[in-house]
Amino acid sequence: MDKRYTELNEQFHLDKERIRVLEEEQRHSINREESRKLQLMNERLQSELTETRAGMLSYKNMNETISDQVKGLKMIIERRKDENENLLNAVRELSS
Repeated sequence: MDKRYTELNEQFHLDKERIRVLEEEQRHSINREESRKLQLMNERLQSELTETRAGMLSYKNMNETISDQVKGLKMIIERRKDENENLLNAVRELSS
């Protein structure tokens, strides 16, 4: 009888501890509605992230193109300056 009482008492305490652990787990979890809201928000954010990355890539490509165009225009300006200086020197030589 004492042995049976001891076994039941041990089982009671084990069950009580298990219930405490499960209740603690439940307090730290979310319900289905909140889970669904989080999933929808996550999907929306993933879509927004994809769009943002595409926009950033487009901006980067456009920026590189503009940068190349500016470099090209600067080169043209420098060539024209050289041409103007050469022409001005030629005119000076001819007029002297």
